[in-house]
Amino acid sequence: MSIIEEGVFLSDYDLEMTAWLQECFDLYYLGKETQITSDPFYEREPGKSPITDDDVTRVINAIESEYDEELSKYANYHRNRSGANALPGYNLMPLEIQRRIVEGCDMIRMRHGRKSGEEAKLNQYNSVNQSNWESC
Repeated sequence: MSIIEEGVFLSDYDLEMTAWLQECFDLYYLGKETQITSDPFYEREPGKSPITDDDVTRVINAIESEYDEELSKYANYHRNRSGANALPGYNLMPLEIQRRIVEGCDMIRMRHGRKSGEEAKLNQYNSVNQSNWESC
């Protein structure tokens, strides 16, 4: 169910993507990265080629970039609300963990009917900009 939180519209997609990324972050930093698993039956949507290592790197870097932009623009808000003052570091995780994260993001994107390259609703709190999937 979509919500409006602190004046920002958060769609079901936004909420699920944020929850997934937070779960991955928590598991990795608790030393339980083997529990990060997107879906044992993961398959790309019909007509899409498998996600390459370069695709994984590009999407992970895009996620980090989104967090960087958010922290840069609203540093005081994030420090006061959640204590966040640093990037999550998904790009520092091993490639296999990054792949699981990206596959999970792709599953969420497909579940919510997002097409590759489709722009997500414009708001200040989009976890993953849909255009990053354009060439995957």
